[in-house]
Amino acid sequence: MTAGRCWDTGADFFADHPYQVAACLQLCAQCEVRVQCLTYALDNDITDGIWGGVRGRGLYNIKDYLRRGRQVKQLDPSWKPKVWGLDRD
Repeated sequence: MTAGRCWDTGADFFADHPYQVAACLQLCAQCEVRVQCLTYALDNDITDGIWGGVRGRGLYNIKDYLRRGRQVKQLDPSWKPKVWGLDRD
């Protein structure tokens, strides 16, 4: 996988503090490989940390959705994670 924006930033993508989580999600929102990152986490049954702008329960929910036989046709590369409190749109 190509290195994303998080590579070599020192950001803690396994943190629970809201400010750290928001900073990580903001990096993900600007990352050109977020879909590949999320796909990697799903393919390797990773449910800890932030991957492709999705964290914790979201990763588990996506895996559960797929486990139930539902199909995801294609992850939309234009999708960006919502960073609560930081979005100004």
